[in-house]
Amino acid sequence: MPASSPLPPRPPRQRTRRKKEGAAAATPRLYFNKWVSFSASLTSLLGAGLSYAFALYAGDLKERFGYSQAQTDGVAAAMNLG
Repeated sequence: MPASSPLPPRPPRQRTRRKKEGAAAATPRLYFNKWVSFSASLTSLLGAGLSYAFALYAGDLKERFGYSQAQTDGVAAAMNLG
């Protein structure tokens, strides 16, 4: 004979997030605004372009400021370091 009182219905399962393992667990999640990312990338590209095109304006540095070749080389070295 079947049971006259059925079992109470189960509550719905709640979804839980899985815990991250390894390096992903230690790394904080960072959020960057799209304009912050754009500005940072543009600044980086401009800085890289200035040192790449140094040969175009090295002659003007010599003329305008009266730099010797050694001083111009020093400016180029400082630009590559910084």
